[in-house]
Amino acid sequence: MARDWGGSLEVPRKEGRGSLRVYVAPLRFEEIHRDIDPLANVYPRVIVIAFDPDDEVQARRDNFRRKFGFTRPEAAVAMEILKGDGREAAAERLGVTAVTVRTHLTHIFEKAGVHRQAELVRRLLECASAD
Repeated sequence: MARDWGGSLEVPRKEGRGSLRVYVAPLRFEEIHRDIDPLANVYPRVIVIAFDPDDEVQARRDNFRRKFGFTRPEAAVAMEILKGDGREAAAERLGVTAVTVRTHLTHIFEKAGVHRQAELVRRLLECASAD
């Protein structure tokens, strides 16, 4: 028997904010809680989950700030470095100079107790996965 697993879509928001991700999946009655009144003949048919990726990014930044003592700009640089496409790209996305990113990275390295960017990425990923 083929089963329809639903799907997802992106819902755009105002400029400057990322899209919401919305997931929809069908429910069969036998998969949901048995306490629903079968005499009412009204059963949930789908589950809808709206997810704001911006919330996850902010939570990760806040975690880095707590764990390592990063400032807000340092946490933003750390998040950009995790994307893996270098300091120049990070600077461009953040709207700062490469020199500014390099300065923040110096402080980030100190606070995270690392000496190379690869070590930093590993450390940040470990921190993120520990949550």
